[in-house]
Amino acid sequence: IVLMSLSQEGWSQDLYKTFGGLAYRNYLDGNFDDAIIYANRLIRDYPDSTLAHRLLAECYRSKGNLEKAVEIYSKVLDMGDSNKNVIGDRGRAYYAMDKIDLAEADFKTGMRLYPFDSLLRMNLATVYYHQKRFEETKLVLDSIGSFSRKYHDGYIIRADANKSLKHYEAALHDYKAYIEKDSTQYGARMMLAECYKALGRTTEMCETLKTCFEEAFIGGQEFHDWDCGTILNYTPMPPPQEVIPSEEILPPPQEVIKE
Repeated sequence: IVLMSLSQEGWSQDLYKTFGGLAYRNYLDGNFDDAIIYANRLIRDYPDSTLAHRLLAECYRSKGNLEKAVEIYSKVLDMGDSNKNVIGDRGRAYYAMDKIDLAEADFKTGMRLYPFDSLLRMNLATVYYHQKRFEETKLVLDSIGSFSRKYHDGYIIRADANKSLKHYEAALHDYKAYIEKDSTQYGARMMLAECYKALGRTTEMCETLKTCFEEAFIGGQEFHDWDCGTILNYTPMPPPQEVIPSEEILPPPQEVIKE
């Protein structure tokens, strides 16, 4: 996307092939330090290009230097580039820095500017869930409705919010939809079983755990009813042992020493 945009800005083909191409290819290859060098060269020659700044910010974010990334994203926004990726990326950087209020502000701004963008809505829902604002989590995700495979994490976020609100039937629906998109998500199967347990549907709970346990843990070995309690963190008490009164316990025999 960055390279296409560079070309559309009318940059020379030579510059596109050299510094722009080298910066982006190094970024894709994970050579972030080299990508930063080439991106800075572009910025030196074209200081008003927000695209070069965006690439530079992405490099710093990928390196884990979130404060530097936020600084550059902010500069890009000040330069007038309110692209949804810039707003969203800065919000995600704030979230990773645990600056939740700033992350929320960016995602809300993004939603106002791009009301149909699913990723911004999911990011905002994640912020709400992090703050245990479960009703607001649901409202944001309900506005999306169903989720494509690309954004299917929306199902698990909404399911967890419903489970926290004890809306178990709604949670069941979303956990099943999430598992349908990705059948390897055994954690979702465990949560599905927890919802069945809360609803008193023990047969479905055990069947769900049976499938999960066979596929994820023991690869087809025999499943026992005992495993239901084990997987749901239930530890049965051991049978009581016979207690022998202390007065009935005889001391060990002592060796008699003869003079």
